[in-house]
Amino acid sequence: MTDFEVTKFDWLVVAIDPDQEEPYIIVNDLDALKDLYEKYKEDIWVGYNNRHYDQYIMKALLCGFSAWEMNRHIIIYERPGWEFSSLLQKVFMINFDCMMAQKSLKELEGFQGHSIYESSVEFSIERPLTEDEITEMVQYCFNDVKETMNIFAENINEFNALLWLVQTFEFPISYLGKTKAQISAEILECSKTKRDDEWDISVLDCIKLKKYKAAAEWFLNNKNHFYKYPNGDKNTFELEVAGITHVFGWGGIHGGIEKYHYKCDSNHLILHIDVASYYPRLMIFHGLLTRSAKHPERFKEIYKKRISLKKAGKKKEQAPLKIVINY
Repeated sequence: MTDFEVTKFDWLVVAIDPDQEEPYIIVNDLDALKDLYEKYKEDIWVGYNNRHYDQYIMKALLCGFSAWEMNRHIIIYERPGWEFSSLLQKVFMINFDCMMAQKSLKELEGFQGHSIYESSVEFSIERPLTEDEITEMVQYCFNDVKETMNIFAENINEFNALLWLVQTFEFPISYLGKTKAQISAEILECSKTKRDDEWDISVLDCIKLKKYKAAAEWFLNNKNHFYKYPNGDKNTFELEVAGITHVFGWGGIHGGIEKYHYKCDSNHLILHIDVASYYPRLMIFHGLLTRSAKHPERFKEIYKKRISLKKAGKKKEQAPLKIVINY
């Protein structure tokens, strides 16, 4: 487990090997960092957001670049780390990122009921850190590494599922550093293709809208609007369906009775129905899988395998397959 902290004149890293009693704490010592890398370069480096940040700080330092310049490249200029220099490709690392979508490490600390440790040292400070500031920064970094270990332990199934996919499809172990979407694309052998017809909306022939045709017409007539606002906006369409007002928009269809409460009596039955892998099922049935996949048949095979395992109660075994069909 590792975590880097970078300011204009200083950098430091805290690394924890669960098999070692003491953590590695390195402050502005490139030789010590190189020794750490050589000792663990064949192991898996785990972090929180290390896919986008920490691995590139380390690679930049090992290649002789400034940690601060890499930090600016990623944080200030919002550019991916791999664009910084082609030399970074020469540093072999197997990374696994514990980061959960749209959640900061501090948020997850709070969700777990842990005290959120913050540093009073400004990361934009325009001078070298004092000894006291470095001590505080090290403690801050050390706390983040410990919290990352907690997140990793709580979500170990995510790691095991990804590892299973890498082993099953005989990918290089370095593929652990890829996102779930990237792994799925590799399995289906998707080729990157630029398309400009994302919002050329159509209505499937099997859908019989009858008196609700206005909903489909609104989407079809507003495709230019969706092109203009790809992230959505407040432009919506309302229609009464089955006596309930439904709102149609970029994110889908939403409707419900406000403050509704119903107590079921002995003469009635309330059913809560969940369709297993609903969207993957629709994609297969209507041929809606990405056109970029060279082997779309694999998607159907994986889907069938996942459903059979789920029906057999093999929750652990079906988890990796869910990654592929949901991404």
